[in-house]
Amino acid sequence: MTRTKVVRDHSPNSDLQDATSDSTEQSEEHEGVSLLKRQLSQCLEGIGGNNKGDFAKAGTLSSAVNPGLSVRDLGTIGLPLSEREAVELGKACHQAPFGKGSETIVDTMVRNTWELNADQFELQNPTWQTTLDEALEQVAGALDVVGGRNNIRAELYKLLIYNKGAFFDSHTDTEKAPGMFGTLVIALPSKHTGGDVQAKFGGQSLTLATAGSSAFGYSYLAWYSDVEHTVLPVISGHRLVLTYNLIQAVGSPTRLASCPKDDQAKLGQILALWNHKSKCKSPDSPFFLSYMLHHKYTDANLRLDHLKGKDAYLARYLQTACLNQDFCYFLANIERTISGGCEDETYDPYDHYGGRRGYNWHDEDDEDDVSSSSNSDETGSSGTELDQYHELSDIYDTSLTLRTLYRASGQLLANKIPIEELDIVQDDVFDRNPDSEAYEGFTGNAGASATHTYRNSCIVIMPRQSQTPFLLGHAKRAETTDRWNHGDVEMEAWIAPQIEELSSGPAANKRRVELAQTCELIVAECNALQQKPGSTALYRTGSPSLSNTAPGLVARAALQLKQPLLFKSSVMVAKESLPIEVYRPFGEMLGQVSIVEWRECLELALSRILCVQKRWMAVTALLQGRTAVQSGLSPVSSDYEDLANLLQKFVADLLLMEVKLSKEDAQALVEMIRTYGQSFLFSSILPFVKKHASDTTFSIAFLVLLFEAERDGATNDGVARNIFRDVLADLIPTFKMDIDAHSPKKARHHYSMEGDTESTQSRASSIDANDIASLLDYCRTMQLTDEKFAIMDQLLELSKTIDPSGFSDVFIPLLARLVKLSQVNDIDLNEIISKACFQNVLTVYVQRYIGLESAQPRDWAQSCAKCSCEDCQRLSQFMMNPSEKVGKFAMAERRRRHLEYKLHDTGCTLDTVRQGSPHTLVVTKTLKKWHEFLKGWKSRCKLASESFRIIGTKAIEEIFGEHYEEFVSFKAVKLVPAAPVSAEPQSSTSKRPRPPTTASVARPAPTPSFRAPHTAIPKQDIQRKPMSMLSQSISRTANAHDIARIKSKLKAKEASSNSEGGPKTPHLGLPLKQGPSTSATEYIDLT
Repeated sequence: MTRTKVVRDHSPNSDLQDATSDSTEQSEEHEGVSLLKRQLSQCLEGIGGNNKGDFAKAGTLSSAVNPGLSVRDLGTIGLPLSEREAVELGKACHQAPFGKGSETIVDTMVRNTWELNADQFELQNPTWQTTLDEALEQVAGALDVVGGRNNIRAELYKLLIYNKGAFFDSHTDTEKAPGMFGTLVIALPSKHTGGDVQAKFGGQSLTLATAGSSAFGYSYLAWYSDVEHTVLPVISGHRLVLTYNLIQAVGSPTRLASCPKDDQAKLGQILALWNHKSKCKSPDSPFFLSYMLHHKYTDANLRLDHLKGKDAYLARYLQTACLNQDFCYFLANIERTISGGCEDETYDPYDHYGGRRGYNWHDEDDEDDVSSSSNSDETGSSGTELDQYHELSDIYDTSLTLRTLYRASGQLLANKIPIEELDIVQDDVFDRNPDSEAYEGFTGNAGASATHTYRNSCIVIMPRQSQTPFLLGHAKRAETTDRWNHGDVEMEAWIAPQIEELSSGPAANKRRVELAQTCELIVAECNALQQKPGSTALYRTGSPSLSNTAPGLVARAALQLKQPLLFKSSVMVAKESLPIEVYRPFGEMLGQVSIVEWRECLELALSRILCVQKRWMAVTALLQGRTAVQSGLSPVSSDYEDLANLLQKFVADLLLMEVKLSKEDAQALVEMIRTYGQSFLFSSILPFVKKHASDTTFSIAFLVLLFEAERDGATNDGVARNIFRDVLADLIPTFKMDIDAHSPKKARHHYSMEGDTESTQSRASSIDANDIASLLDYCRTMQLTDEKFAIMDQLLELSKTIDPSGFSDVFIPLLARLVKLSQVNDIDLNEIISKACFQNVLTVYVQRYIGLESAQPRDWAQSCAKCSCEDCQRLSQFMMNPSEKVGKFAMAERRRRHLEYKLHDTGCTLDTVRQGSPHTLVVTKTLKKWHEFLKGWKSRCKLASESFRIIGTKAIEEIFGEHYEEFVSFKAVKLVPAAPVSAEPQSSTSKRPRPPTTASVARPAPTPSFRAPHTAIPKQDIQRKPMSMLSQSISRTANAHDIARIKSKLKAKEASSNSEGGPKTPHLGLPLKQGPSTSATEYIDLT
């Protein structure tokens, strides 16, 4: 087999040289920048002194104790390990897998060893911890862990047994937990030879052995997680080891070993000179610089307190120097890609796995780790470089980006910021083998090509005044190269800390100018985005450097800076309105300044909020903030009253506008009643609610919340009840259930009579079944029997036409909730909802969405698509023939194709006999369509049975009585029509006469015909009963005269009730002319 030409451990990397030479020629570096980089490199290389530490270490544990190894289902294992127990232990183990990219693989050509997970064995000796502590003490010193032994812990991971010939090819360990920085291996007494570990990192190599003391002693091995290592084959015996994940504690101490004072002072001088040149806008002042770390880190572990070895010391010294010299300091994962042509030669893609191009192995076991490993590949956590890869030629694309940029705390700040090699302190950092390769062979249109990827972790430093233009994309060369177009800045992580700095520490005043300039740049960029062609909104969500949070952050900064003009600018560039989180700080600020100066800002911000709930939240937050900073002043001071009156006016103004409503808006209105009282209720809230009474979801939510407020004593009893009846009378004629077709929620039961039992388009109802149930229950409490039955009439009518998801989202939960309410209140279900309504709704449910079971056809008569051509007429005769199963049609290919098209959905099998001329199409009838229908019917029955269990089988059995068994067997279409809704026995709580009504009769669904696909029963095939007298009067088509007549009737009944000593409604103190007592119908006419 021909091998691909590969490059092995060569230096320098030829394709890197080709890629970077052009860049160097195009952008000559200023001599001053080169000098600064050389000085920084020399200084930083010296920092840490002798604290570099080893990347791997081996040693013996002289005072180790027997761990008391006990294996599940096997018992205690004696040490040293005997041959007999080694065999038994091997039987209890499973083959150890490994990770490759996003896969977990078992392949003994790559890894040949056996393992037990940590939950499959125990270390029963309580004094084993002392042995572990001894190992950790040595490891902390050898690897030079910041903070020493107290800053690391060991997490037991696996028990591994390497039998004769066992090995593990070159790989790196996945960081399996936050803070994991390395691996600890403790070899238990088990005599063996071979099995050494070869560790490689940064061009160095170490051999770590366990065989020397294996007969009776204990030894340990440890290495950083990005160290490439190989377990060599065991020559004899059994190598038995415990593996631990080494995890660094969060918030590690900042105490460091000594650093030469000259280095510290020199670093400070270098940064001070750089900062001075930057402020003077000197051409030899770099915008920022990146310094490569020794180790590579995953995104999860790229934070100051998780850095390893020399990186930890270097980062802390550099961070201190940056703070002293007013520099910004970040951590980043950097990625370099180079794409070009390469030779297209046949090769063995696996090559004993270790040599596969573009892949590296890692120690990987379970699914969580697989995900982690995938992330590791992306972030460059692997320390392994490819031994073999395709040599590139004709390079056509290169890129270099800060793939992720973090604060020292690990907070993500930005993604995909393009940089250039000139921005890196060290020289030739990519003059090495790539970390991965993506290869594409010859395709016919193009030759073979490959992309090499190099990954590193680095520190990014810059003068503080450069931070804002750097993140916003106004760095050097941006105007000509446009290389910042794909950056993505986390605005909250960037701006919020700057806002906090204004109120803390002596540096607060120094940061004010910087923050103001940052905000002005953000506003300017937002304005520029508005001017771009094709922008259809005030703010483009696809901005590369800004997010929707930017205007809100600018507004918060403007409040801290007390700059009204900046605040108004933030409002104008916001996509819709400022976040609610802005308004409490706004209120706090208004407690410190005059409202006159900020009134225009306040009016502008509130006028952009066109949602009742959000405007009320903003008003509430403003008042809370204003109250929080009273500082002993009376909360009813003139400034506070002016603000409160202004805010109330803004709320009232919104209630005069046309707005979209939701359930949350109803909650806000009830809260307004609690805050502003009855005067505001009748002047603003009630007219608004009545105007929008046709919005069923909103109106029901308002009525339910109003009743609960009255029950809790928050509103006047008589007022709430009269409003309840008034709004309810307006709601019932337009009662409807809106189905939200765009909701991501998937309906649990979305029935269809054809094929699948679930629709491909999931839909969810916007109306809350619990609210409808509460509304019916409150009607019962207030003895509004006519209104309750009118609602039930509407529910029954809607059940005949509503979308299928309406049953799963509304009717089934509604009936279940009503059953629960009757049980909780210990009342008969019939007092909340009539049994006739309950029974009729479920009957319609079964009629419309379950249907009858189709009997197996007794003959072969079937149907097919109609066509007037002679061939189709002949085909139709065959299909309708009850005794013919097979038909033969000899004809030309074009005519055969026409028949095949007509038969595509009949379930018939089609074969072509290619003998003679013309060929013959053989059509064989099958029962496929009937089987499909039967399968769908059974699925619908299963889902319906689940719905019945949700409602409660006991309640359904009580309602259907002797027809229960027939109903749950889904033969409900044959049921005798239920009693009329309005003909139910009058409950003991109702004192008003109920108008007569007739029953709702649903015509039984026709038995599905095998001759045609079964479909849902058409809406017009379901006979509708006349609604009750009241419900007829206030139906959807009711006119003004009908409604006036109903209101007059209600008024007469109420007057009659009062004359008989019924309850009196207290004086309400309405702002309208009225008598001493006000009923619901009286203030209806007045308003």
